[in-house]
Amino acid sequence: MAKEKVDCPVCGISVKIENLENHLKKVHPSKKVEVPEIGKKAKKKKKVAPIGRGRAKWAALGTVLAIAIVIVIAAVIIQSPPSEETPNYAPDFYATNIDGGTYNLYDHIGPNPILLEFFCTAGAPCVEMAPTMVELSQHYGDDLEIVSLSLSTVSEIQDFRSTYGGNWVFGHITSQDFDKYGSPGFPHFVVVDKQGIIRYGHTGVLSLDDLKNAISPWI
Repeated sequence: MAKEKVDCPVCGISVKIENLENHLKKVHPSKKVEVPEIGKKAKKKKKVAPIGRGRAKWAALGTVLAIAIVIVIAAVIIQSPPSEETPNYAPDFYATNIDGGTYNLYDHIGPNPILLEFFCTAGAPCVEMAPTMVELSQHYGDDLEIVSLSLSTVSEIQDFRSTYGGNWVFGHITSQDFDKYGSPGFPHFVVVDKQGIIRYGHTGVLSLDDLKNAISPWI
């Protein structure tokens, strides 16, 4: 391939580009002429990626993915219905009402919360609770149904009520129905709400305020 030529800027003779500088030095040494940048191609600077740019790109991608994962998890949590525990419904039972007839728990579920008191006619703690139960009945009136149940005989329960008072239901319960509530001792209290769900249970003597705090949320 023929090499490119240019004219000498002093004498006009045609010379090869690569020989132009030597031609000027030898033929025209007294002439101060700059060699023209003819045909020279400027070198393109190679672009160099800044150090760490690749890592920054991956870090940014990782951040985006992490945010996306968090959003998806949050959406699943929000859309998932909250788990509900199986309600602890009070076991049904039949007790002999000392005033006559039979008391069936499920026949009384609905209008008002029910306080079940499992007691022993000969127990000192139950005798201690008697005045508090009378005060509790007077405080709530018709807004609370109280049922005192015992394994003692009907006559023993009648004597207990005659001695310590009480205008609510007193009844004799069988050991089979009594065991449904798993009472570890006496007195044992159970609060049943208007849906028949057990909301509170306690064994032992309670103050009037303790009983109010257990019952009031369900009135």
